Amino acid sequence: MADPEWRAEEAASPPDPDPEQAVPKSLAKLENAKGCFSGADIDYRCPCTATQYNTCQISRKLPLWNEFLIHIRLHLSFLPGRSGNLCLTPIPGDHLSLHELEQPQTHRASTLLYWLLRNHHCVTFVQVHPLALSIHAHIFANALHSNTSVKVLKLHFSHYCMPESVCTAIPTLKNLEELEFKSNGMCPPNMAPVLSRLVRTTASLVSLNTSEALLDNHEGEVAFFTALAANSTLRELSVRYRPRTDAYRRALCHYLESTATLTTLKIVAVLEMNTQSWLSSVLEGIVANKTLSSLTLKYFRIDREFAQYLANIILGNKVLRILHIDSFSGISQSQPLNVCDCCLEAVIGNEILEELSLPVQFWQPERWELLFKELPRKVMLQKVTVQSYMWDREPLRHVCKVLSGSGAEEKVHLGTYYHDGNRSGWECRGFSEVWFFNRNLRSFERSTLQRLTSLSHIRTVCFTLSGDDFSLAPIIADYIRETLTLRVLKLFASPNDSDPNVPNTWWSVILESLSANRSISELIVTVTNVNLEDVEGLADAVMLSAHIRRLDMCLRIPTGPSAFVRRLSANIDANYTITGVILRAGVRPTKDWFSVLNAVRRNSDLVTRATLFATATICDK
Repeated sequence: MADPEWRAEEAASPPDPDPEQAVPKSLAKLENAKGCFSGADIDYRCPCTATQYNTCQISRKLPLWNEFLIHIRLHLSFLPGRSGNLCLTPIPGDHLSLHELEQPQTHRASTLLYWLLRNHHCVTFVQVHPLALSIHAHIFANALHSNTSVKVLKLHFSHYCMPESVCTAIPTLKNLEELEFKSNGMCPPNMAPVLSRLVRTTASLVSLNTSEALLDNHEGEVAFFTALAANSTLRELSVRYRPRTDAYRRALCHYLESTATLTTLKIVAVLEMNTQSWLSSVLEGIVANKTLSSLTLKYFRIDREFAQYLANIILGNKVLRILHIDSFSGISQSQPLNVCDCCLEAVIGNEILEELSLPVQFWQPERWELLFKELPRKVMLQKVTVQSYMWDREPLRHVCKVLSGSGAEEKVHLGTYYHDGNRSGWECRGFSEVWFFNRNLRSFERSTLQRLTSLSHIRTVCFTLSGDDFSLAPIIADYIRETLTLRVLKLFASPNDSDPNVPNTWWSVILESLSANRSISELIVTVTNVNLEDVEGLADAVMLSAHIRRLDMCLRIPTGPSAFVRRLSANIDANYTITGVILRAGVRPTKDWFSVLNAVRRNSDLVTRATLFATATICDK
């Protein structure tokens, strides 16, 4: 996404309302409306006072605005990296129930959102999630229509609540620079024509991402790619590739051959259409393209023909810097082992690539070894990622072996090591994460995790424990207490049913170690079958930590999330460390939950403002 420049002419005064855009009659009455927690009055029609050097007046009243917006699971905060700009984003991990959607406070929140987007040019980033606006989508659509301030719009909808009115408003956004569109199901039939109109008329759009949405309109999809060929602004494109007609393939191929502006391309192939006859045309277009500096191909079937196309891309494109190939299925079993050797020769001969990402089965270990030996002399190629899944342990083990001693360990990233009892595997510096499963932990020794504390390249560790096998808790706790390099801890625990009135001793040991740890900045926990006292202990451990900044919690016990929030909120105002909280369970918009969210927003905003200050950005001069 391009860095949006502040437009002085827009900063002088709020945009004039579109004379053709009447105020919807369905708006709720907000006169004398009060915050549900503070009881304070809100001036919902206050003008935007943001300028190039001053933030808007509502930036000093964000908690009050968020008291209303919490009812549609949105919150308002400072936009990182943008002096004076605000962003509207979903509360992560939170969801609306169908019952809540029908409540008056949801209607009032949607109405406040309308006035926020109509009156405040300081709001430049907007992201909404599926259920937040399903009933009052027309209000949101009216707010978007002809908006001149929103530069980034991210719409994440489920298949059962895709409002056509919102889609229709998208092409009317005057200064939209980035659009991301996600859907769990088919998009409405008018989405393809809407995108066609957008790329045909826009003077500002530089990034379009529809890679997680299926357009269900054959003629509209062809028209969309045809319109793309005439576009002169787009630099980044991510699409879901589902070719069902020759016209579709020809239109996309022609666009890739003719574009003079596109620099970043991501294509996600639909698995059921993943045959080479369907994919060759798009590969031909990429081979002919001379502008791409970043290319990602996902779920393409890797065979000899694909490998030859890829080799031609690597050799023929003189500006390509980043290449990612992600294949869930890996190499076809019917293909010979050396099917991708032509790509190895192309990569070794290329002196322009800076970043390369390939599946572990793309080459045999001896071929990976040839690349690793070449890496130390390559000045430009600084990062090679070898992708693998849990079932790729055997080929990954061989790749680790050839990587050791090659001199390329600092440039090669192997991602996650799934522990299978082989202690030496994680010693390879290409790994940054280790997962331990309870079936492989039973023969664990204390020395195993003691060795792990000395490995500075391991920054993320995941422990999965289940059943009655929690005797290792003291060993795990010792590791958590002693490590100085661990940044992310993931803990998935599912003990057998226990007495809800008796605290789990294994859990207490781990919580004590969390409080003593001095390096963990992100904590991810999924736990079942613990009691409320254990949940409250988790909140206490988080509050006692001076380093934990981000939380991701899934507490699968009745009333567990509420108990966690209630305990966490008790002294949250005194915590200036936590900048992110995700609670993956239904939490009602209570005062306790709002207190937590408000403190997290405050801390995050302080980081944003401090960053602007440190980079000498003039803000609130």
